[in-house]
Amino acid sequence: MAFLEEGGDGVSGWLGAFVVMIGIFTPLNIALGLWSMYGDPTRHFLTPTMWTNLQLLVWTVSIATVAICWYLCWLLNNRQAWRTVPITIGLYWLVVLANLTGKVVGVAYVLGLPLAYLMDTVGIRDALSLALAVAVTLYFLLSKRVKLTYPRHPQDDAMRQTFD
Repeated sequence: MAFLEEGGDGVSGWLGAFVVMIGIFTPLNIALGLWSMYGDPTRHFLTPTMWTNLQLLVWTVSIATVAICWYLCWLLNNRQAWRTVPITIGLYWLVVLANLTGKVVGVAYVLGLPLAYLMDTVGIRDALSLALAVAVTLYFLLSKRVKLTYPRHPQDDAMRQTFD
């Protein structure tokens, strides 16, 4: 198996696909969502204050999401220690849950709508986001590539090489 051979560690394979997903495709998806927000004809029914508050909410969540995703890309590529794994899992769940709750709770608060009214907007895409977060968590905890790339005790490897 390739991941057990010499040089089988590093950010490639599914781990590399995850980095590309959060570093490129997630920001592109957010940019498309922001673009479609300005083309939505229903925005004209909002008062100027509601529209300003909605923009502030969406832009804040979007910028924070992209910043966290780019930080995770940097972290996964530059910090090859086990501590990277729980940080990645935690921040990824933060991104997923912040986007889900921001969409429902934040919009309900900004627009002054009852929360139950917007619960109908939670759909398949949101369920897929949660399923992907579960899959990413399991991958980071169980993958041999992740274990090779982010060793639990890198100082042990350095010590072992010193005395070999």
